[in-house]
Amino acid sequence: MRTLPNLSLVLLAATLLSASAHGEDNRRESAHPARQAYNLRLGGRLDEAKQVLEEALAACPLDSSAQFELARCYFYGMTSHEGKRPQDAMKADLKRARQAIKRAVQLAPSQARYHYWDGVLAACSSIAAAHSVLTWPALPFRAKASITAFEQAVALQPEYHHARTWLLETYTGLPWYLGGSQSKAEEHAAACEDFDPVWGAKARCLVEARRDPKRQVTIWQDVVGSHPDRADAHAGLARALLRTRDTEQAQLHAQKAVALDASEALVLLEAARRCLSEGDLIGAERLANAYLDVQPLPAGPCRARGLRMLARVRERQGKAVEAGALRAEAAALDPVDWWPPVPPEELYTPPPPNTLQGHPEEKI
Repeated sequence: MRTLPNLSLVLLAATLLSASAHGEDNRRESAHPARQAYNLRLGGRLDEAKQVLEEALAACPLDSSAQFELARCYFYGMTSHEGKRPQDAMKADLKRARQAIKRAVQLAPSQARYHYWDGVLAACSSIAAAHSVLTWPALPFRAKASITAFEQAVALQPEYHHARTWLLETYTGLPWYLGGSQSKAEEHAAACEDFDPVWGAKARCLVEARRDPKRQVTIWQDVVGSHPDRADAHAGLARALLRTRDTEQAQLHAQKAVALDASEALVLLEAARRCLSEGDLIGAERLANAYLDVQPLPAGPCRARGLRMLARVRERQGKAVEAGALRAEAAALDPVDWWPPVPPEELYTPPPPNTLQGHPEEKI
């Protein structure tokens, strides 16, 4: 008679096998060119990241994840320190980024993040067209291409609120001949409200109170009153208060947001920037330092933002040597100095796993 194995030993063996497989998956993923490039970009080595990706794609152009990360790299590097970069170089980077993201969409059409970035880059292209007489005739096409991409993103992932927010800003901010539509904005606002009260408040601020900062404050006060433990609600109220120049109350809610969730730390820098613009150097310094003290800051580029804000404060204080040292420290973390028009989690989270078209065994 065959003896059955001890149940605890069976479970232990299964656990070990699962952990081993999971560890192997993680090792394969971290070794993938897209993840290598992502880590290089977050380490301030953008040019090296591009090189890794370009070489990988020359060998394997069907790598959707590498195409996606390449698009983010070229987008992120479109401008440099204080924006001092030739327009032709910026346009070339934008063109290369769009080529890469369109290839990623072709290779993995069910990946919502790829469509989101397709929309972002099409929007950037439309903005560039609006500032150029030569490319202005292409403006309607590029603006509508952006809308189509974002609509596809939310069709694939209905709770993709960042994509809906961009759609709301587009539908409410553009004239009809560029794709603006109040009725479509209302549809997306209603969808946001169905999914989540905080994102619903963001939507209502764009649809109902786009040019009424005081009404925005009222909307956010209602949300904070009903959801006092939501960090993003306090962050939303802080931003609304900053628009009304109620900097003191904005700081309180910004600090409350970060106390509830460290990932909301960027609102501290936004408050610091407002203080700096109003000449409140003490408040700006305190907020910049509070941002730099947040643990954990998710990426080197995020810390670089805080260091550059503190450098601006030091410059206004007449402390040029300290400001220079802070800027040098920031440049070592991230040579790129601008505020991209996308949320930090869209820039500083890893690329999706890759699936080579027609080769499911090549997933990482």
